[in-house]
Amino acid sequence: MCVRYQGLNIPAAVELPQCLSGETDATDPVCWVGHCVVTTATMDHMTAQMVVSLKLQDSVIPLPEALLTEAAQPHHTATVEWMPKSLLTRYLLFLSDMSCVNSVPVSNRQVL
Repeated sequence: MCVRYQGLNIPAAVELPQCLSGETDATDPVCWVGHCVVTTATMDHMTAQMVVSLKLQDSVIPLPEALLTEAAQPHHTATVEWMPKSLLTRYLLFLSDMSCVNSVPVSNRQVL
């Protein structure tokens, strides 16, 4: 899942990677982008909202502290993009999960 927060100010203490240091001025608002993995998703039937928990996998800069405070939450909305895995990617992930099975002789494996 790709999560984007637009119009954020990055604190001066955050050091930008060299590839971005010449691309932006530290005073310009930026778009923070994080690539995440969904860990849980549940439906809150009282509010009719989906509650999704994410694990941050990759981001060029750390998540700004301003997004972690409860006071800031109503003021910052994110754009969320679901990025489905292709059939080939899912198959390769399945094979990597099954790598422990490779040590079992073929004659002892059960076909599911």
